[in-house]
Amino acid sequence: MTSRLEQEDIHQLADRIWESMFGSPMERLAGEGTSDDERFLTGCVQLTGAWDGAAVVRCSYRLASQLAAMMLGAEDLALEEVCDAVGELANLTAGAVQALMPSPSELSPPSVVEGKEYKLVLPRCGIMNQAYFRFNDEPFTILVYEADKDPQLTRPTEAQLAN
Repeated sequence: MTSRLEQEDIHQLADRIWESMFGSPMERLAGEGTSDDERFLTGCVQLTGAWDGAAVVRCSYRLASQLAAMMLGAEDLALEEVCDAVGELANLTAGAVQALMPSPSELSPPSVVEGKEYKLVLPRCGIMNQAYFRFNDEPFTILVYEADKDPQLTRPTEAQLAN
């Protein structure tokens, strides 16, 4: 097991998830992609145990709706169903991260946030690595946070996830 997750590790785990779920890989990008969609969904799953951190996925609502439709085999899904799909993608991503990090660890249930401009604050955590993708002409981002287990740390690290 590693204690460092490289960007290539994120690319490979994303490729495996996308191939199994959607039949094709995502296009890799050098930086965060853009979308004219005003709505975004972010899914987060925390890992606790021998390694503490979180896996976060972020995409436009348009892409989330497309992915949910492919996952559920239905069109015109409610917001709750689209959020469930994003939560499941965050869960799959966290599970893939969990397999690469020191064990044992446990996954939290996924949390999903809707919005474009917000701050995601994971106390005592900083971004370990991130990777940017495009699928169906829409951006998709994966971020992996790692907790700083230093008990002297008093301020949380904030990461602004705004387009």
